[in-house]
Amino acid sequence: MTVPMIARRWTGDMADVAALCGDEVAAALAATVPGLYLWVCREPRQGSALARLEPWVIEALVCSMPSQHIYVSRPRIAAGDIAREAARLRGEGESIQAIALALGVSERRVYRCLKGGPTRGRKLDGRQGDLFSGAL
Repeated sequence: MTVPMIARRWTGDMADVAALCGDEVAAALAATVPGLYLWVCREPRQGSALARLEPWVIEALVCSMPSQHIYVSRPRIAAGDIAREAARLRGEGESIQAIALALGVSERRVYRCLKGGPTRGRKLDGRQGDLFSGAL
């Protein structure tokens, strides 16, 4: 199975990291230490979260963003891109679980995208009358 190349939308500090250091560095950060606050220092201490990163990632961060705090978040992917990529992978014969792992979403999200229904929110019950229409 090929890893899909979906357009990532970084937010917050990760948008700055992607702009200054590149999308590869931002992706490596999100894969290694997601959900953590990092202090980018010149010499990472042994056992720190920064020390878990590859040397080229540390070098890129230190050169571009020295002495800064950053929050490592996960990328946001547009729902249309997920649905399109899920349909393509399903057409190639991939399982729902493999698609969910490849796209970084839940199996439920993959099922909903393939079904074509809403990916968020609840369906409205047709039996419930509109409160403001006056036709109760």
